[in-house]
Parts: sequence; C-alpha cells; structure tokens
Amino acid sequence: MPDVGRAKFSASVRSVHGHKSTDYLWRVETPIDPDVLFMREALKEALKAYEQDEVPVGAVVVANGRILARAHNLTERLIDVTAHAEMQALTAAAAAPSP
Repeated sequence: MPDVGRAKFSASVRSVHGHKSTDYLWRVETPIDPDVLFMREALKEALKAYEQDEVPVGAVVVANGRILARAHNLTERLIDVTAHAEMQALTAAAAAPSP
C-alpha cells in the first residue's frame, strides 16, 4: 500500500456481476491543527453566549499551546457595551496565574 502524503491509500479488487471492479478507499490520518481545536473551544463559548440570549461570540486566549482564559459576550447580562468576549477573555488571562 503506497503512502500518499499524510493520507493512506488502499485499493481492493472485487467481482461485480462477473467483471472486476477496483474500489479505491482513502483513509486520512492527519492530526488536527491546534488552531482548529482552539477555534472549537471559542465556538463552545459562543454557544454559551447564544444560550444566554447574548450575541454569540466566544474567545480564548492561548499562549504556548495552552488556553489561559476563555469567555463569551456578556454585554446584555451586564448591561455593559464593553463586555465583549475578547475583552472578558483578556481580563481573565491577565488575572490568571503564570503557567
């Protein structure tokens, strides 16, 4: 089975109505990009905001591959136009102990 980049390639031959047919199967074994994982965490925060009738925005602050803080919009709940997810996350990260 040849290696094709990061994907593994396999082929099988089977009989279909007396004729040989080749089926190609691709199985991709690519590690998930850390940025994608962090964006998923931000989306989870956005969902929390949505469930609380806030504007659905979430944010995470990341340093050295670790999430230091996470937050979502709180502008409606706090009646504060500055309580955006990004500001909430940065404030929480600043207050967090050093890693």
